[in-house]
Amino acid sequence: MKKRLSQWQSDNRFWKVFFEKLGIDLEYTCSKDFLNKAKNKYSNHQVTIYSSDIKDQLSATISKQISLARTMSVRNLIRKFGYEKKDIKIDLTSNPELKESVDAINGYLVIKIVK
Repeated sequence: MKKRLSQWQSDNRFWKVFFEKLGIDLEYTCSKDFLNKAKNKYSNHQVTIYSSDIKDQLSATISKQISLARTMSVRNLIRKFGYEKKDIKIDLTSNPELKESVDAINGYLVIKIVK
């Protein structure tokens, strides 16, 4: 059973069907492809990560710590894709302009490519 499950999970079609059933568009969720497209389109660019705090926490300190931890993990993941330390900036103070409406109760991250 475990062998069969690992074969399904390693198959790209499994994940495509899985995400489609959940209603998730893979164009927006595949960050590696997103970053590769940005590298091809803009050769010299910077990645800026914005974060919004969680609303329903006991204290502001806890929600800031959660936002910082999320941001740092995303930054480390992006650095594994071949970006250098100077190419990634983190901005926790300002809120980015969003084109879509987002439910901000659980907080969110925005990755922005700056030319």
